[in-house]
Amino acid sequence: MTPSPEEHPIDEATAQSSLLQKCDMLAIKAAFLGFLLQLAGSSFANSLKNPFLAYVIIPCQGICSIFILLAGYFIGHRATAVPWSQLIPRATTRPLSRLVFIISFAIASFILVTTFNLMVVYIFRINPGHQSQFLIDAFKNGGWAIRLILLVEVCLAAPVFEELAFRLAIPRWLSSKGFSGFCSSLITSLLFGLFHFIWWGIPGLFLFSMILCHVRQQQDIFSCFAVHSLYNFLIAVTATMTT
Repeated sequence: MTPSPEEHPIDEATAQSSLLQKCDMLAIKAAFLGFLLQLAGSSFANSLKNPFLAYVIIPCQGICSIFILLAGYFIGHRATAVPWSQLIPRATTRPLSRLVFIISFAIASFILVTTFNLMVVYIFRINPGHQSQFLIDAFKNGGWAIRLILLVEVCLAAPVFEELAFRLAIPRWLSSKGFSGFCSSLITSLLFGLFHFIWWGIPGLFLFSMILCHVRQQQDIFSCFAVHSLYNFLIAVTATMTT
């Protein structure tokens, strides 16, 4: 029996979804390798006696992790011929509207997550200390070169790697496996919280991830980069001023 013309679009869409799923899985595997690289890089940086070299290694391993993750997508692109416009789609939004959206969501996220974390610390009587005290000390006492190097990690390397992994590859792969958009966001946000190894901060990180998932649905991954980057900048400035 000859298939009807109506069946061809469905078959093509299914085939394209399967190819995109393969690309996302390659990116997830690459992201895991990048995560291992970050762990190894952080351990090595902490073992160094030269603090400047330690501060240089931190953003370098973060940027290398980004290239490893993108290499996963590149391999998938070459193997499946899925265009980059589908691998990393971009929304057509007016620049001014996008800018207002990014700034408002970054500030709102900063206020909500900070308030939520303070409530968790107060309710459970936690003495959190600070997981990145060495970074804060570097911002306070280091020269402009060190501050610039660390800003590359905080506002560029970390947001780009985390958004590619947790707002693009993982949720889209979960959706291709039959999970709803909301369930994919929940699972991804839980993984995002665990990824940071700050147990008392998991609820706040979960909330921030859910906000970023909403940003991804409303805009695109590039807006997620910007919101996350501005949020990290606000966190870094506040932590430096209040500790």
